[in-house]
Parts: sequence; structure tokens; C-alpha cells
Amino acid sequence: MSAAEFIARLPQATLSLVFLILSQGLAQDEPCQAGPVSTQSGEVCGKTLEAEGKTLMAFLGIPYAESTAGPRRWMPPVPKAPWAGRLRTIQFGDVCPQNYDTSKLPPQSEDCLSLNVWTPQLPPQGGGLPVLVYI
Repeated sequence: MSAAEFIARLPQATLSLVFLILSQGLAQDEPCQAGPVSTQSGEVCGKTLEAEGKTLMAFLGIPYAESTAGPRRWMPPVPKAPWAGRLRTIQFGDVCPQNYDTSKLPPQSEDCLSLNVWTPQLPPQGGGLPVLVYI
């Protein structure tokens, strides 16, 4: 059976799933605009942004703890398990559940323990940069 005959016999849902898997693999192989940067859980790959004529690097939605859903609800956070490969951190993580009109907020989820990091440059090897934290 040729590849074309095989593909012709696959149901549409299977083709969609194959395409999704292939496209995710290709997206993960794209070069980083910013980084990669090593964290305790694995490498992250960010993006670059322009603001007031300057280039910034953004690492968005970096998970720092496991989801607080199910049996972990109302428990102290558990550090995020290490991941394999590079995690693409190019969009904000989900917002933690809110008790008011959230129609203008990004999606909500109990898997919301993530950080957004912006930097004008990556620190030198073994060095650091000043940090400002907003809560």
C-alpha cells in the first residue's frame, strides 16, 4: 500500500491529530528568539519584543509549581517536575480562578502557578541582573 493510499483510508479525525502532532513537533524545533535559558525544571525558550525603541526578551508562563487541582487543592504548592526538551514560553499562562466577571481575562485554570519574566539582556555566565517583583 502506498503512502497516499494509506492516508486516503484514515478518518478525518486521525488526520487532524497527526497534523497537530507534527505541527507541535515543528514548532518546538524552531529556534528560540530569546534564550534558551536553563531553569531548575528545564530549558525555556522565549520571544523578543520591542518597547520604546528597545528590544526586550520575554519568557511568559514559566511554570514554577504543579497544578493545584484535585487532591492538591488547598495544599501547599509542589515544585514543577522537570520537563524534557525546551519549553516554549511565549504566551501568558492561565489566570487562577477568580470570583468576578472575567470575560476580559485570559483563560482560567487551577494550573495557574507560572511566572512572566522580562529582561533587556541575559545575564553573563555565572552572573545575575537586578530583579523587581510585582505581586
